[in-house]
Amino acid sequence: MLDLFGIEMRHSRDIVTLGSEDWAVLVDAQKGNSNDSLLGSAGDLVITIAGVNDVVAYSIREGDIRFSIRSINSEIKANLLVRRILRDVGFGGGHEAMAGGFLPSKNIPADRKIDTFIRYRAISFVNGI
Repeated sequence: MLDLFGIEMRHSRDIVTLGSEDWAVLVDAQKGNSNDSLLGSAGDLVITIAGVNDVVAYSIREGDIRFSIRSINSEIKANLLVRRILRDVGFGGGHEAMAGGFLPSKNIPADRKIDTFIRYRAISFVNGI
């Protein structure tokens, strides 16, 4: 387990290969008690030390889920990725290399685990490029 400021990459499965890209998925281990800027900082560090090009980090809060997306791949635009993940259920935006967003708890799909939902949306985004 890689732990950065209480935000963790829990298993090797948290690094996912999509095509030729390695992605990291981070989960807030402090159950929403970490500062929003730490979520982005953890993503930046993972890109640096884990050798991945894209990071989807999220923090489950009482009323919502906060997202931080980082990308150093010119084909994967962080702002477009966060909009795709949150399309019809939340809000997001930002820049090509870094973006953020939130998903209100009331919009979380009841029939899916949140990590499965996020991964599915990210994979469908990459497959559409």
